[in-house]
Amino acid sequence: MDLRRFQQIRGAFHPENKVPNDTDKCYQLRHAINTFNAATKRAFNVGGKLTFDEGGVACRSRLCPVRQYNSNKPQKFRVDFFIMSDARCYCILHLDVYQGRNASNVGVDRSLVSLGTTQKAVMNAVFSLGLHEDGSSLARHIAMDNRYQCPELAVLLREKAGIYSTGTVRANRKGWDKKKLSLGVGRGKPARGTYKMVADKNLKILCVQWMDSKVVSL
Repeated sequence: MDLRRFQQIRGAFHPENKVPNDTDKCYQLRHAINTFNAATKRAFNVGGKLTFDEGGVACRSRLCPVRQYNSNKPQKFRVDFFIMSDARCYCILHLDVYQGRNASNVGVDRSLVSLGTTQKAVMNAVFSLGLHEDGSSLARHIAMDNRYQCPELAVLLREKAGIYSTGTVRANRKGWDKKKLSLGVGRGKPARGTYKMVADKNLKILCVQWMDSKVVSL
């Protein structure tokens, strides 16, 4: 289309033109996000195998307040979404837009505001879907990567919602014992297949490191 036509559409295509909350960077998408999440909650029964990850939409506009830059992605500039999905039927169950630290906590359950950004995103998806109070006997499990998973989150998911979780983890995450799990630290590279395991019997958490081409922690 020509530029003028694009400008006409861009000028009109905003779900929200007024700012109900000036701390919500995503106010123009908030109604659409809430409508989507409400519709998926009505349409799908949440299964036992879940995944939590981010998805992105390319965006180079400097006017976008939630645009992110990530040099590791094919599309360097993009808007990131937190996504909870069903690992069997591939449906999106809940989504929200990444706003950085999201100090305003728009759309976040009040009991979760003290958590870190990524832990808050995972737990809020669980609470929004009502998994913490559905009373189901279904044993649920969430798989995550190292942007989200940490021992503290694993305990929260199990104790607050009865959900088990696995995932790779970064060494600076809360609850990770860097003294006991120090594979690859120091001189010399361990042989491939070398591993360490630490179990916390009170919290019922298993932390593992093993040597592949580099150290993998989960």
